[in-house]
Amino acid sequence: MGITTLWKQPSYREAASGYIQANGTMADGVCAPSKTEAERMSSTKGYLDYVLEQLSETEGVSCRAMMGEYVLYCQGRIFGGVYDDRFLVKPTKAALAMLPEAGRERPYEGAKEMLLVDRLEDRAFLNALLEAMLPELPAPKRKQNAGGQP
Repeated sequence: MGITTLWKQPSYREAASGYIQANGTMADGVCAPSKTEAERMSSTKGYLDYVLEQLSETEGVSCRAMMGEYVLYCQGRIFGGVYDDRFLVKPTKAALAMLPEAGRERPYEGAKEMLLVDRLEDRAFLNALLEAMLPELPAPKRKQNAGGQP
């Protein structure tokens, strides 16, 4: 069956136009796609700015936007991120020792669990946490050029 033939079928036309009946099905009875990913809330810039401000006593903290969320780095090493307005860090030995009661959460479906940091108002604690984690984090990977050489 070719693409043109598929497009002419009502279910494909209606799905493409987003036509969904009140009961959550497409007009021809095909179940509507899950909205879990579409409904995910991206992190706000204000929340990210607050987290970065709280971590400002530690040198070399930076972030990179990635699909509506933010990956956090310290001296080029990934230590955590801001996901759905939650500050999550990698579960290193130091982080586990300093956050023994922290909840474990996944930043997104299929990801490894991370630790939820909920003591955002305690700037000294956050910077001590990051300083303790830093030696346990893997060094940044060196980029390779087109010939495969670092």
